Amino acid sequence: MFNVNRVEIIGNLGRDPEIRTAQSGKSFATLSVATTERWTSNGQPVERTDWHRITVLAQGLVKILQAHGRKGQLVRVSGKLQHSKYEKDGITRYATDVIVGNNGEFAILSAKRADATTAPAEDADAPAPEAPTTQPTWKGDDVPF
Repeated sequence: MFNVNRVEIIGNLGRDPEIRTAQSGKSFATLSVATTERWTSNGQPVERTDWHRITVLAQGLVKILQAHGRKGQLVRVSGKLQHSKYEKDGITRYATDVIVGNNGEFAILSAKRADATTAPAEDADAPAPEAPTTQPTWKGDDVPF
């Protein structure tokens, strides 16, 4: 018998990935991904958004996130759950993170969400570029470049 610690999240990046360097010299990325549930209760629409803390350790994926990860993108993240306990201001707190190591996966499923307030006026009539039919999925350090 064996155990499996694996989680998959599909949601939107809540902010641009933050790339940092550990004391060992290796880079890692931290991101937040939002998943939203919508339903109707007593005829009224209800919405609940959960935020997920993601830490990417796989160096190839960190490079991809640094170059291409942007707030608002729809992404798929696959990794393992890790629980931690820490103290802040004398209060014990608990956190759950998704850790994406060399066995994890990350895929950008859509381009950055369009925001009408940031689009230049002269581009309003320009045709939209064709989207690729499939999005690449990278696994661990196995990246295409």
